[in-house]
Amino acid sequence: MTQTSTDAAETDVRDGAAAPSRGVGLLGALTATGVLLGLAVVLLVLSAWHITQGTSGIGLRDLLGALTGAASPAEAGPSVRDILIGSRLPRVGAAVLVGISLGVAGALFQSLARNPLASPDTLAVTGGAYFAVTLVTAFGLAVPVWASGGVAFAGGVLAAALVLGLAGGAAASTTRLVLAGTATALALQAGTSTLLILFAEETTSLFS
Repeated sequence: MTQTSTDAAETDVRDGAAAPSRGVGLLGALTATGVLLGLAVVLLVLSAWHITQGTSGIGLRDLLGALTGAASPAEAGPSVRDILIGSRLPRVGAAVLVGISLGVAGALFQSLARNPLASPDTLAVTGGAYFAVTLVTAFGLAVPVWASGGVAFAGGVLAAALVLGLAGGAAASTTRLVLAGTATALALQAGTSTLLILFAEETTSLFS
């Protein structure tokens, strides 16, 4: 009888401790969902406002008519449709995609470095990208405009690989990773500044 009472009491204690945990977890999920919904609403509002911004003098009513098809082609005019479809909507779409990409990149860096304050500078990715573009430009290598992003990407990847190698691989501690990244970033920044000074004429408009 005593053993049964003890077991029942322990069960009640466990249930009582688990109930607040479930409540906290549910509250956290609802809070995260609310934040995401709020940010989505803000994104939609800012995107709609951004579409109306420009130097063409086209009003909101004209844009809405061209977007929804409420206005006839004669009323909307080719310029309104061209500006909306050829310029403003792609501009908003590019901004959203870039923002998503930056968010994903930040999350990956923070996960890799195990540091909530980590950024591309932590692993010298930014410094490597700058150095690669400056190096190619300084030595006059002919690179198409569309390939300049690839050069920067390759430089960033190589810099990150160098940092991981200096830190001792993916299993390196956070301290070693941050120190190796900081030292590499400073070295690459010094190299970039040196190239800009030695090849001032070739790189005069690189970062202008």
